[in-house]
Amino acid sequence: MTGFLLNRQFWLFFIAFLLTIATLYKPKISWPQHFFRQIHVFDITQSMNVEDVPFKGGRIRRLEAAKRASRAALERMPCGSELGFAIFTEHRSFLLLTPVDVCANYTELLKVLDNIDWHIAWRSRSEVAKGLHVANRIATALEKPARIVSFTDGHESPPVHPQLRFVPDPAPSGQHGIIVGVGGSEPAPIPRYDLSGKKLGYWRAEDVSQVDVYSRGRPVAGSESMIGAAAMLGTGQEHLSFLHADYLRQLATESAMTYLPFSSVKRTAKRIMQTRWAERRVEKVDVRWLLALFALLLLLLAHSQGFFIRWIERFRLRQA
Repeated sequence: MTGFLLNRQFWLFFIAFLLTIATLYKPKISWPQHFFRQIHVFDITQSMNVEDVPFKGGRIRRLEAAKRASRAALERMPCGSELGFAIFTEHRSFLLLTPVDVCANYTELLKVLDNIDWHIAWRSRSEVAKGLHVANRIATALEKPARIVSFTDGHESPPVHPQLRFVPDPAPSGQHGIIVGVGGSEPAPIPRYDLSGKKLGYWRAEDVSQVDVYSRGRPVAGSESMIGAAAMLGTGQEHLSFLHADYLRQLATESAMTYLPFSSVKRTAKRIMQTRWAERRVEKVDVRWLLALFALLLLLLAHSQGFFIRWIERFRLRQA
């Protein structure tokens, strides 16, 4: 009897059996975890069609880069996190999907994300500050507030007046979001498409407003004409687009948000998934898989131990 109790294989099999029985009771333990609740807002104005974001040896559209980063973030979010989508054009942001559980609705989230494109824009204007202001109001008006992650190049059209521009309200405490600046630093022509998606060329200087609406036909800061105002504001290149990083940093400060420049798809996704943007909660975690894994390892160990013992005995017999 004593020899039986000292048998290691017996105890390995016995403990594995107990662990297997324990899995039937669905054991859970309390474990602190980080969960995200975000709304990704995409600028779908035409400047986001500029192909100046490096990707795998080539260049892709700013909007495409933003969507890829959003998808990469979605894939990193733990179950229990919630994600929604919104779009921005003209002076408004429009909520497409309220935040839903990323695991239970993963396929649906990907379908919505894939269908976000410039075709669904209702106007060609681009008033980024106002769109950001509306996005924050939408996020805080939900029954359970969410954190905004806004992807934009910061290109306003018509251009903004430095003294008379719109200043967004700060995001509420605890819901400070992120502005992700997407685009290159060099001015690039903006593609022009028809309604079917056929490329017609690029926007020209005479096709777009080169001066802000407040300066048209009125003196501004000593200038006596619209031409003088345009010269003072450094306009005349509004048909070209680049990342307005300084402007977005200013909007981030005024909105109590954080500005992050787009670096790469993976790096950007990792940065917007930092734990400082998450909510820390203590959740009940199912540990059946862990118990089952230990049981399997013990069975393998018991089996291998028996195999090696038999191999050693046969080796001794041969030597004898």
